[in-house]
Amino acid sequence: MQLTTRELIPLAIGYLGCWGGVIGTIVWWQIIDLLNTRRPPEDQIPAAIVTYKDFIKYYPLPVWRHVRDFHRQFPESRLYFWYWASLAWLFTLGLTSIVLLMIV
Repeated sequence: MQLTTRELIPLAIGYLGCWGGVIGTIVWWQIIDLLNTRRPPEDQIPAAIVTYKDFIKYYPLPVWRHVRDFHRQFPESRLYFWYWASLAWLFTLGLTSIVLLMIV
């Protein structure tokens, strides 16, 4: 089965959109590392979810709080911009891909 150009273009756009998620994840890890430099050792934010207790304590709603705290503590950092830009990139290209696939 060969894909036509009308099918390949939305898939390529979706692939590029996925890179927004990859970049967002890398930026998120850097944000968490910087926030943890200013937190006591017993109150560190985990970079990955290991237990259900971690999930309830730190995700998903506190994610916005962590980003807001990061921007307040590091106003000169460009990571805040890149975090939101990567999410916009992810959702814009992802939705464009979905719409184009529905049209085909």
